[in-house]
Amino acid sequence: MQMNGRNYVCADCVEDCALREVVQEHAVSKECDYCKRRAKRAIACELSDVLERIRWAIDQEYSDPNDELPWDEGSYVGTVIYGAEILGEIDFCPENTDLLEDISDTFWDDAFCRRDYFGPSEEDRFGCAWRRFKDVVQHQRRYTFWTAEDEGEFQGPSHGLTASKLLRLLGGYIDFLSPIDI
Repeated sequence: MQMNGRNYVCADCVEDCALREVVQEHAVSKECDYCKRRAKRAIACELSDVLERIRWAIDQEYSDPNDELPWDEGSYVGTVIYGAEILGEIDFCPENTDLLEDISDTFWDDAFCRRDYFGPSEEDRFGCAWRRFKDVVQHQRRYTFWTAEDEGEFQGPSHGLTASKLLRLLGGYIDFLSPIDI
């Protein structure tokens, strides 16, 4: 199947829940070019809409190695992900091989590396922020920590995640992941 930007893909073919929403929001075709499913209402969107969302998701975590990594003796200093390998890194592997091939083809000449390559990992960032949160609660503002902002004394390696920001972030995660609707 030749990808020309006018291929239509349905939600069942993309499998990923965020991409399913993209398909549902942009559905314009009553037939999917990949699974050949047909319906009386629009069930498929242009593949370019899905590719745009995939590219956006990749850009949140990955960057061009030219912007992030030093070059030494003919190669990058750091881990570089080439071409469609990026799809494996983001755990995107639809069962439809034609769809996977068309999406992979759009990344064939790209190179990626982790964004802010030499910066702290998310684990390090949250670990430092958690230690800061504990310090604020235990030693500074036991009962009103949710309004506490770091006052410059200890900015440290929490990288901008103050005690109150961390609490709001954790609350958002709990709301998102909670099986109980309160």
